Amino acid sequence: MAINVEQEVKNMLAKITDTSVDKITLETDLVNDLEIDSLKIIEIATEIEKTFKVSISDAEMVTIRKVSDAVTILQKLLTEKA
Repeated sequence: MAINVEQEVKNMLAKITDTSVDKITLETDLVNDLEIDSLKIIEIATEIEKTFKVSISDAEMVTIRKVSDAVTILQKLLTEKA
């Protein structure tokens, strides 16, 4: 069964930010729309790393601004891991 990376990331963000998953799209801005600060970004990255058993570099972490950024980075890491 293939992992739906987009849905998993949205679910994770909904849980961490206490936001309805229905309100989170690929274009959702983490800072402006979900009010995520730098500490929450680290929490999200850590959760992604634990869940998917990947490692997000600091350089990649600072490029995450929208949900689509997190999805793209995760898909790239999963492809490299395979």
